[in-house]
Amino acid sequence: MRASRDDPATLRRRYEQAILGGAWWTDVTWDQPDWMDVTWLEVASAYAGTAEGRERILHDQEEARLVGQDAAVGLLGAALLRGEALQAEHEEIGRRALAPRPRSLPARDAAEVSERFGAGPEQVRRDHAISHVLAALATLDGVGRR
Repeated sequence: MRASRDDPATLRRRYEQAILGGAWWTDVTWDQPDWMDVTWLEVASAYAGTAEGRERILHDQEEARLVGQDAAVGLLGAALLRGEALQAEHEEIGRRALAPRPRSLPARDAAEVSERFGAGPEQVRRDHAISHVLAALATLDGVGRR
């Protein structure tokens, strides 16, 4: 499963096209849910990763439940769960894009600090990591405000 960067309208169009080769929901009968194949699941999952898609698929799931199509209910539920995972992936990608790149301690610098202060290499790396944690904590809202 890969996160899609398509806009909701494109995802909706793909979702509707994946339904029995483009049939509208009013033409779909739930008595043969075998058309909900792997391709459909990928498309439905991408669409479910949007607010519009989540609402639409929840509606479709309820429709399937009302007509007693348990297999369709389950597959629509799977699409919803996968959509949530895709949405979380998009959010994580956005967070990582905004975050500064992680810094590593060059071996030469670690050796220099170790020799200068008489600390072992593990202690130098640990102190370096702790300094990054403290710097990150200092950027949190409310820190230092009393």
